[in-house]
Amino acid sequence: MASSCSFDPDAIATSIASAIKNDLQRINFDTILDPDATRFFQNQITSSVLKKFDSQKNDVDTLELTAFALFESINHGTKQPDFSQVVLTQGLLTYTVSDILSLMRSWVSFILGDFHLDEFLLNCKHSSGVSRGVSYSDTSLTAKWKLPLTGTKRSLDFLRNCYFQYDFSLKGAVIGNRRGIPSLDGWTEVKEGSKATTVPKQSDKRRMIAIEPTVNMFFQQGLMSVMYDRLADFGYDVTRLPEIHKKLARRASIDGGLSTIDYSSASDSVSLWLVREIFPRDWFFYLDMFRSPTIEILGDVLPLHVYATMGNATTFPVESVVFLSLMFAIGQIRHDNIRPGFPKRLIANLGLRTIINPGSFTVFGDDCILPTNISSDFIRLSSLIGFSVNTEKSFTDGRFRESCGGDYYRGCDVRGVYLRTPVNNKLSTLEPWLYTIVNNVIMKYITYFGRLTYVYEKDFFRVVFAIFRRHKLRIKLVPPNFPDDSGVRWFKDLERLLKIYQVPLSPIHIGDHGTLSFYYCKWSYPQTLPANEDILYYSELKKKFLRGHVISKFDITRLSFRSPKRRRGTYVVARGLSSFWEFIPTRSFSSFN
Repeated sequence: MASSCSFDPDAIATSIASAIKNDLQRINFDTILDPDATRFFQNQITSSVLKKFDSQKNDVDTLELTAFALFESINHGTKQPDFSQVVLTQGLLTYTVSDILSLMRSWVSFILGDFHLDEFLLNCKHSSGVSRGVSYSDTSLTAKWKLPLTGTKRSLDFLRNCYFQYDFSLKGAVIGNRRGIPSLDGWTEVKEGSKATTVPKQSDKRRMIAIEPTVNMFFQQGLMSVMYDRLADFGYDVTRLPEIHKKLARRASIDGGLSTIDYSSASDSVSLWLVREIFPRDWFFYLDMFRSPTIEILGDVLPLHVYATMGNATTFPVESVVFLSLMFAIGQIRHDNIRPGFPKRLIANLGLRTIINPGSFTVFGDDCILPTNISSDFIRLSSLIGFSVNTEKSFTDGRFRESCGGDYYRGCDVRGVYLRTPVNNKLSTLEPWLYTIVNNVIMKYITYFGRLTYVYEKDFFRVVFAIFRRHKLRIKLVPPNFPDDSGVRWFKDLERLLKIYQVPLSPIHIGDHGTLSFYYCKWSYPQTLPANEDILYYSELKKKFLRGHVISKFDITRLSFRSPKRRRGTYVVARGLSSFWEFIPTRSFSSFN
């Protein structure tokens, strides 16, 4: 029986999903400019609402076993193709697997360039994630450097013999953080490799990820940062690629000139032999040194024939480089209009002034976009080297394209609404979870019902606002640039919607000069741990140096030694002050607060 301080996510999600589906059945297609796109959206949203909702009724153990079994089949099925097999012909020329790999090797070398040890060491850092040896409750920097340090033998040897000679100040701080270990004899703990666990993927699926040893993760983060920098130099900035992919997918849904390709379990399918074959020797040496050679699954230790799994920080950039090099290799053979970028590191030497736009060949992990005329070659050759195309999410014809969370049909956004699982079922989480749903659904309703009628007789608004009233929650209004879970984001027509459904509102105070004081929800970590100031100090110095800041005595005295926060937090209500609202709520709110 649910506690008075909790709620039932399954029941609420089911009622909201049912309300959305009922509303969509009442769309008036006679008033829609593009009824085909609207019908496509209607079908999308009907199948998507609960697709990624992880029900509490799911048998997690069974789903985990299924995810583990899938990975084991991929790992054991890894094998090299026949390098002499002819796979492409162009005019009188024939190309074997070996020829394709040779071209890929050239592109990988051009993209990544030479490996520089000092650049790598400077970029090594700890992430905020869990590692093998550090519990979820405390993933602070102090905990990551707490002795004994866990890692594979090769990574621990490198830490002792190389990295600590480079960053000797950190070495002293780590030794001072040994907490009860009387000598340095037990300062390390060797792990064979990573340990498998799972996370929710869809309502009926879980994704396997690996928890890497702490020291391995430290060096993997350094390799990842350097690879991202090299990709950005080449024109592929991972911070901008999702939006670029969405724009290209929308354009492709109109003219059909580009295909969007997606893969099943791609991160688990990058074979070790493939990375060894196409990556430069210096790069492969360090990628191999800090990967986990084995993985522990339910107590059994298995050798990894794949390069790595999700959890290794280098998996994503390595995967991106593999697909990108394959695209360029095929385009080169097919004489497609390839316009590769010149890395910034070569511009000065070549006398170039700008970087050439990579154009229609782009990759974000396993999310690939390339010209439709070479898509069949790309799919066939990627399957040959160990990847499995997800036919449900790959589109090479028709007028629908999907990439990086953007779904488009003939240029129209037809992305469905996905109800995500709340972080927990505490009553304090209900309100932010509902805000996330409302903010996403409102924009979809405006698009497909029209700005005039989207507010009238809608089951969704009736159901969701009834939940607010039932739990005696007052809706918080926030500026348009606030996060989804902070409150209902203000837009010009919101006042009409709230009045129609008589929604109880949290008060907003408007100052004489238009400054608004309001309440909002935020995730907070109320508990703190004692910090090791030496470790924080030297880590902060390294960050400043990495960013090109000149470090002075004044900077050193201003360094902040905030205590690291525990990972287990909760939602709290905070008070905000802003004058940057796109639309200013009127004083008439007092009439229905």
